[in-house]
Amino acid sequence: MECIFFAVLLTVFFLSQPGYAQVFDLNNVVLFKTGTPQKGLKWGQSTISECERVLGKPTSIEGYYSTIDEDTLQLYKYGKNELYFDKGILRIFDLVDASMSIGDSKGNTFKIGDKLKVKNGVKTFVGFRINDRPGNSRNLDYQGFIFLGLKRKGILMDLGIELLFDSENTLFNIALLD
Repeated sequence: MECIFFAVLLTVFFLSQPGYAQVFDLNNVVLFKTGTPQKGLKWGQSTISECERVLGKPTSIEGYYSTIDEDTLQLYKYGKNELYFDKGILRIFDLVDASMSIGDSKGNTFKIGDKLKVKNGVKTFVGFRINDRPGNSRNLDYQGFIFLGLKRKGILMDLGIELLFDSENTLFNIALLD
C-alpha cells in the first residue's frame, strides 16, 4: 500500500511542476564506471556479480530495509555513490560523485560535475530542458532539475531519473527513483 501511495505522490508532485514532458527509453540507460562506457549496468537486468565485474569491489555492502517494499535491499556503496539491489538485481541508484556515469546507446554520457548549457535563455542538459525552479527533493536543495520519465517497449513506467543542479548550473545528484 505504501508503494502505491508513494508512486502516486511522486507522479502528482512531478506532474504539478511546471516543466516539460520528457521521456527516455529505459533500454538506453546504462550506468558505468566513468571512462569505461563499453561496460555498463542496466536497471532491472544487471546482477550483483555483473556490478562487481563492471565497477569493482564496493567500499561497503549492507542491508537496507525499505519501508515501502517491506523488504531488505542490498546496498552497495562505491565511495559516496549508492546502488540498491532487490533480490540480486539492480533497482535504484543515487550518484553524488563523478566516479560513475550514465550513458545511452547514442553515445551521450554525463556525470556529476557536468554543467548545463544556456542558449537564448533556455537551459538544457544533454538535450533535455531544465526546470529552473528552485526546490527540494529527498532533502536536497536544488536550483534546477530534470525528471526523465522512463519507458520500456513503449510503455511509460512509474520510475524515472532525477537530475539535480546547483546555483552554479552544475549537476550534483543523479538518482534512479522507483
